[in-house]
Amino acid sequence: MILLLSITVVACKTSKDIQSTYQPPVVSTQTDSTSDVERAKNTAITQKPIIMRTEGITFYNPNDENGGYYDYYVIIGSFSLASNATNLSDQLIIKGFDSIILKSESGNYRVAVKGTNDKQEAQDLVYRIRAISPEYSDAWLLRRK
Repeated sequence: MILLLSITVVACKTSKDIQSTYQPPVVSTQTDSTSDVERAKNTAITQKPIIMRTEGITFYNPNDENGGYYDYYVIIGSFSLASNATNLSDQLIIKGFDSIILKSESGNYRVAVKGTNDKQEAQDLVYRIRAISPEYSDAWLLRRK
């Protein structure tokens, strides 16, 4: 009994001498788009390679043709049903993305957030999307035939 009491007293005294060394993480508030790309390239979520597929496409909404065709499109989602693509496109617009729906030659509806003729610009946008919207970490590039 005395042994148990002395162990308890020693244990209580030891815990009082321990000081916390926890330091909260420092969060950068830098928003420069170039640094976003560089930072994204170095994060685990963006280390997976960017998939690029070559497909023939048409615009689902004929009004989107006014913007013209581009060589590369950043694809956020792909669906067999147009209604699912429309739902995602609407959600992306609410989040501030420009969104269009492309119909692939295979019949799938591709939801794109950017079209460009510059491959590097398209790749950088994929990295940026992965960094700011991890839910779209599977974004990929479509190269138009």
